[in-house]
Amino acid sequence: MRIVGAAKPERMSSMEREPKTLSLGELNYAREAALYVLTTRSSQDAARIFTEVTCILLCCW
Repeated sequence: MRIVGAAKPERMSSMEREPKTLSLGELNYAREAALYVLTTRSSQDAARIFTEVTCILLCCW
């Protein structure tokens, strides 16, 4: 039996499968942003914001 129109699986290099990393500048910016949220919002709001951002980032990667 032959399957018509089946797509070949895309090959990815090992580099493409590695998780993305932040540069030192991006890491420092993220730390400053997190500190700002923690100091200007309630703990409940901060937890909600971090959870929402994490979900968004995981969906985009």
